[in-house]
Amino acid sequence: STSPIAEAVGPLVRGLGVGGSLLVLGVVDGSVSVNTNYLMSKNARVEGFTAGTAADSEDALRFAHQHRIRPKVEVFPFRETPRAVNAMLKGTVGGSRAVIDAR
Repeated sequence: STSPIAEAVGPLVRGLGVGGSLLVLGVVDGSVSVNTNYLMSKNARVEGFTAGTAADSEDALRFAHQHRIRPKVEVFPFRETPRAVNAMLKGTVGGSRAVIDAR
C-alpha cells in the first residue's frame, strides 16, 4: 500500500491470499486497523517497508527515465473499480498492478 490514509489500508488485507503480505510503503496519517482473525486464518502479514533515502528514490527514478523503464499496469476508469478488484482477486490483471484512474 502507498495510501497515506490509514482507513484505506486496513481493508486491503481481505485481498491477501494464504501466506500473503501487505507491504506498507509510505507513511500513513494514523494507526492502521486490521482484522487479525483474517490474518491468522490466511497465515498472512502486514509489514512496513522502507526503500532507502530520498536520494535513492531520485536515483532510481532517474535510472528508469534514462532507460525508458515503464511499469506494467492495467488502468481502470474509476467507474470500473469493481471490475479492477475482481481482476486483482482472480489474478487476471493485465500487467503486475491495477491502477484506478480517478480523474
